Amino acid sequence: GIVAGGGLVFFGSDDHYVYALDEKTGVQKWKFNTTDQVRSTPALAGDRLFVGSNDGRLYAIDIKNGSKIWSYQAQGEVASSPLCDNDRVYCASRDGSIFCVDAQKGTEIWTFHSPANITSSPALADETIVIGSYDGGVYALSADKGKKLWIHKTKGPIQATPAVIDGKVVVGSLDHNLYCLNLSTGKEVWKKSTGDEIATGVAIDQSIVCFGGRDTNIYGVQLDTGKELWKYPARERLSSSPTVSEGIVYIGSEDKRLYALTVDKGALVFKYKGEGWVSTPLAINQTVIFGSTDKSVTCIK
Repeated sequence: GIVAGGGLVFFGSDDHYVYALDEKTGVQKWKFNTTDQVRSTPALAGDRLFVGSNDGRLYAIDIKNGSKIWSYQAQGEVASSPLCDNDRVYCASRDGSIFCVDAQKGTEIWTFHSPANITSSPALADETIVIGSYDGGVYALSADKGKKLWIHKTKGPIQATPAVIDGKVVVGSLDHNLYCLNLSTGKEVWKKSTGDEIATGVAIDQSIVCFGGRDTNIYGVQLDTGKELWKYPARERLSSSPTVSEGIVYIGSEDKRLYALTVDKGALVFKYKGEGWVSTPLAINQTVIFGSTDKSVTCIK
């Protein structure tokens, strides 16, 4: 995924680099070398960019010049995307560790060990960190000390990052279901069944949850009940998490298309065909920016 701030856009690549481009022109400002693939979406806080790498490190980078401020050595590949809050950075690694580090120094504050691979990324609400694991569990931990609050077990691995809103946790599982859980208790509020695995995240707008599945459909369901409001067929599996801006949901597919649909009715606004699978888009300043497996980043109006 891509993040923007200060007139720049930032993203990681399989070529081991983190890039900063001018948001308007796409001109490269700097690139930062990790020693392995960067599958983590960066997080921006002030003048620092935080990003994980498959080299097993979480990095803090100065956005002004792309220099390393610090790196934290995790216990496995860091494909998870970091989350910043109040001078803390929360992240996870493929060995099952969920960890919290000091944003200024990169020193560890706490680590929680789950028994399986984690590529899901943390979400935070009400002093609670929520994240999914390959053991099928949705884990809720206290943000201050990393103490386990609850686990909700699904019947398949969870790659997707949870969304937390209005005291609810919404997350897809490879067991083909989208789950809505109570943030305080972890109890199921509803679940929505689809025709295949759900490996990517959701976007929520107007009390509608938008998401894509490996059954090639893009869905809009009610946040309160899970009732399906609309369904739009893509040609191939959905390869990205959705992004919502001004009543439009943008989502990428393995059919090399970026789809733009209305959130309320799932009506097609446009589709844009590229040269590779489309990754999670960023909608900003009347443009949409997205990466692709054809090794390009594209900005469209």
